[in-house]
Amino acid sequence: MHQIVQNIQSILAKLRFTLLSRMRILLTLTSDSGGEGTRACYNLMNINALF
Repeated sequence: MHQIVQNIQSILAKLRFTLLSRMRILLTLTSDSGGEGTRACYNLMNINALF
């Protein structure tokens, strides 16, 4: 049972890392232009807050 919990935690950690790195890429891509891209970044931040 403890092993399952550890597996879930490691999967969540990987997901979180992936989201964070994608968010950084998005932020660099959209730093020069506002609008839709910026809104997408805020959405990703909200998703990241769930983890």
